[in-house]
Amino acid sequence: MNDYIYQDWFRAKRRMQSEEITLRYYNRIYKPKYKPNLGNIETQKKANKFLKTCKSVEEWAKFAFEHDLQFYACKMDGHLTEAYLHLDNAKDITVFFLDEYNRVFMYYSFNKENNGKYFLFQIAFWEFIDSKEGDDDFTKFWHYSFEPNGNVQVIEREKDAEEECVWTSKQPLNVESNWEERPQFGDWDGFFKMKRWADGALDEAFKGQNITTYIKTAAGATIAKTNQPYNFLAVAQQEEIAIALAKAQDYHKQGEKDKVFKVLQKAYNDLPKPKENYEATSQLILEVIKYHNEYNEHTEALDLLEKLEKYLNADTYFLLPLYKAKAYFNAKDKQSAKSHFNAFIKAKGFDVLVKDYPDYYEIYQKI
Repeated sequence: MNDYIYQDWFRAKRRMQSEEITLRYYNRIYKPKYKPNLGNIETQKKANKFLKTCKSVEEWAKFAFEHDLQFYACKMDGHLTEAYLHLDNAKDITVFFLDEYNRVFMYYSFNKENNGKYFLFQIAFWEFIDSKEGDDDFTKFWHYSFEPNGNVQVIEREKDAEEECVWTSKQPLNVESNWEERPQFGDWDGFFKMKRWADGALDEAFKGQNITTYIKTAAGATIAKTNQPYNFLAVAQQEEIAIALAKAQDYHKQGEKDKVFKVLQKAYNDLPKPKENYEATSQLILEVIKYHNEYNEHTEALDLLEKLEKYLNADTYFLLPLYKAKAYFNAKDKQSAKSHFNAFIKAKGFDVLVKDYPDYYEIYQKI
């Protein structure tokens, strides 16, 4: 069995609190102003009474574990803290693993189930930049969710990204090793075990899985995309879209505005419902906005932009700020135009604007 110290771990300062401060903290939270979110009121009263004569953090931790109240257990390697366990107000036990900077790089959370056992229901971990020691110096974050029936979901997100990838298991995972018996006080080693599944077991559960990516719209909604993101149009329908786009371009060159919009509108109307299931929907809407901008119909373009986001698919959503920026610039609202250009630059980078979208870069230079 490992050595454990029951003083609180102060995550923000990355250090263990003294025994005196730890006991003072519990005296403060379990004082006679009882709160429903801290658990059963009668249990809180018992805690308050117990703390009046409690002399050590280990004494408190034993009482707290017996009554499902808050406590910490720090796993020690000599004078160094390797990881720490926390039983919280929801009766969950979470184990936080520390790196060489005393920074949390991963945690495992166990939920107390009706059978009295604990089930590992979530894992989270961060990929940090080499030689950087700040909490925000990470590049990616992963979150695993487990269910007792073997279902697993994984979320992967890059730092500051507007989108995240979500995997859902195709077949049940053997979650036998996710379970931990309620231990005797002090026997915490089972909760600190990192490797819980056979090599390749998690990968096997996801075999053949499509990846779904969710991005947040400016309105706070989400748009999903997968590696097979859209219902496929019939070949004839795909040809109709291609013909409509080509016709619209020809009509635009000839200055026949009404025919431009008529042919695009017909192609849009002919798409099966729900229209957001088809990549062509976004393509057509963006074309309509482009031509509204080029025909200096800024009011119409802005009206359409207000209705756009729920139909625009994730693969082309990143273009929306450029179209908005141009529409607002043409409508003489340079402040809004600049804001949308900056949103694009933040997401894709200034070099992409200059290299891939020179017409828009030209507008950006005029702001």
